[in-house]
Amino acid sequence: MASAPSSDQALGTRSGRTPSASRSARRQRRPAKSNVTLDELRNWWLNERCPKKSADRERSRVEKHVIKQPIGSRRLPEVTPSLFDDRLREMEEAGASAASLNKLHAIVDAVFEQAIAASKWRGTNPISAVPTRKVPQRIYETLSLDEVRLVINAAGPTWRNLIATALYLGLRKGELLASEARRRSRGATSLRPTVTWPRHGEGQEGAGLARSAAAG
Repeated sequence: MASAPSSDQALGTRSGRTPSASRSARRQRRPAKSNVTLDELRNWWLNERCPKKSADRERSRVEKHVIKQPIGSRRLPEVTPSLFDDRLREMEEAGASAASLNKLHAIVDAVFEQAIAASKWRGTNPISAVPTRKVPQRIYETLSLDEVRLVINAAGPTWRNLIATALYLGLRKGELLASEARRRSRGATSLRPTVTWPRHGEGQEGAGLARSAAAG
């Protein structure tokens, strides 16, 4: 007389999967276990994965909005999509912009993704289930051609070249001040905004346009 199928065999028959596949699926559905907190995972990411040039800025951002908040002390299995979404809503109510919320979302999402890739976290990425915020489309008021001429004339000979370059090329301040102007054949000049103006006393390298403007 044939024996009754086991629960695994019955589950596999009904679902079309083999018993071993059913057991594997159940194991994957179990929540991952870890005593690591979100703060500790963040420290690992800053020290091991975050680009060094932006580490200080990202450290400050995450400390303010996540680590110094109750969510920062939560163990990783406790960091759920709803918990992180609630934190974003708190920031939203406090006046944070959609762009700021999306930036924080991107950072914490990267922390989990890279932790999973490095086998520091064996669960899923809870941040991937949290929707990003819609950034409103802004309408900017720009200068008319007549107003551009007035601004350039008002800048005077010292800053005229710099102001004209900013207006016509739309460069940001850091790109503008660190751009290099190189003269080519037939009197043409090429502009190469490959770096940005140094921060926090890092030196004055690459300030080609600023020197050119001051020289007239």
